Amino acid sequence: MRIERKHGIVVLYHRGQISTPPQRITRATAPRPVIKPRMQAVVQRYLATRRVTDEPCTVLGFDTTTYKFMTWIAQTHPQVETWVEVTREQLIAYAEAMKTLISPQTGKPLGVVSRRGQLSRLSVFLEDIATWGWEDAPQRPLFVKGDLPKRLQRIPRYIPEQELDRLLMTIRALPCPFQRAALLTARWSGARREEIGRLSLECLDRYPDGTARLYLPAGKTKRERIVPLNEEAARAIEEVQALRKQLAIERGFPDRLTGIETRYLFVRHGKLL
Repeated sequence: MRIERKHGIVVLYHRGQISTPPQRITRATAPRPVIKPRMQAVVQRYLATRRVTDEPCTVLGFDTTTYKFMTWIAQTHPQVETWVEVTREQLIAYAEAMKTLISPQTGKPLGVVSRRGQLSRLSVFLEDIATWGWEDAPQRPLFVKGDLPKRLQRIPRYIPEQELDRLLMTIRALPCPFQRAALLTARWSGARREEIGRLSLECLDRYPDGTARLYLPAGKTKRERIVPLNEEAARAIEEVQALRKQLAIERGFPDRLTGIETRYLFVRHGKLL
C-alpha cells in the first residue's frame, strides 16, 4: 500500500493536481538530549546564521561537531556551562582524546582527515562567535590552524591506463543509459556528483566548432560553470535526452538553490534519481 500511495503522489504531481513534489521517505532520528543549555543556545543561533549562506551539509557538520565536543566537555569538565569557560588547554586535550574515538562507520579509530575536519569546524565556530562579539562567547581564538593534526601530503597519482580502460569497458557495458551517462559525465567533465544529479534536460549544446559543452548548475561554490565535454559522454547524454523528451506530460522540480522549477536530466518514472 505504501508503494502504491507513493507512486500515486508522483502521478498527481506531474499531472498538476498537487503542488508539492514527491519526497523520499527517510527515517526520523531520535532527538538529542540537551547537555549544556547555554552552550546549545549559542550553537543554535550560530546554525541559524549559517543556514542563510551555507549548504545544508555544512550546517549539519557544525551541528554534529559542536555536539560531540559538548558531550566530551560534559563528561570531563562538568563544571563548564558556557563557551566563555572553555579553555585552550581543554581543546588541546579534546584533540588528543579524539585519537581514541571509534568511528561508527568503520569501527576503527578516527583517521587524521576526520579529526582534522572536526577540529577545523570547531575552530571556525569558536573564532566566528568571538569575532562577532556574541554573549557567552570566548574573547579570543582558542584553537588555531597550527594546532590541527598534520595531514600527509601525497603526490597526486593518476589511474594507470590499463586499469582505466577496464573501468571504462565496464561503464560502457552498463544496461542502464542513466547510469552510463552519469558515470561517463563524471569521467570526462570532473563535475561533482551533486552537480551531475542536478543537470537540466537542456544541459548540453555545442561550441561553434562543434565541440560539446556542458552547463553545470550552481552548487557548493554558488557559481554555474561551462566545461567542454568528450564526445563519448556527450552522446551518452543525448541518448538520455532523447528518452526523456519522449515524455511530454511531465513537470519539473523546484531547484534546491534557485527555487526555479527545472526539468532535470536524470529523472525516471517521474522521480529524480
